[in-house]
Amino acid sequence: MKIVFLGNPNISVSILDSLLKTEHEIVGVVSNSPKISGRGLKKSYTPVGVYAINKKLELLCLTSFKDEILFRNLKKLNPDLFIVVAFKIIPQKFLNLPKYGAINLHASLLPSYRGASPIQYALLNGDKKSGVTTFLMDDKIDNGKILMQKEFKINDDDNYASLIKKVESYGSDLIIKTIDNI
Repeated sequence: MKIVFLGNPNISVSILDSLLKTEHEIVGVVSNSPKISGRGLKKSYTPVGVYAINKKLELLCLTSFKDEILFRNLKKLNPDLFIVVAFKIIPQKFLNLPKYGAINLHASLLPSYRGASPIQYALLNGDKKSGVTTFLMDDKIDNGKILMQKEFKINDDDNYASLIKKVESYGSDLIIKTIDNI
């Protein structure tokens, strides 16, 4: 299956790394454009951007979804599937590009904790369980047909860092199973 991966932070890198170890082909990676920062005013890529460059993957930098060049470049890749992890709201025009649509990995048992901070909310609310969900994306936030879920226990000594590790581990397995079921 030809996949375009979309993501920015470290948790996305972990999932992308797992995908590279499968028989599926990563034909492109989309991440935010580098930002000028630091005393030397150097370009700083997102963790996914750095990973894609180091692995010599085709990196498409996103400045805006209004960018027609990005749209045409993604269309040329002729993807079967978008895999999205910790990214942005994606316009329907882009979601329509892949043959099988776009699958998002979310760090909660949807419909609970839609949005950008599901791990934090699970901890703040004292939840005893959480999980990961794959779903077919639409133009709303963390909404769409749920494909698969994997529940895991939140231990008393768990914190944000330990839950991220669980999300990475269970999420990697779940995203691969989801793709294989398509």
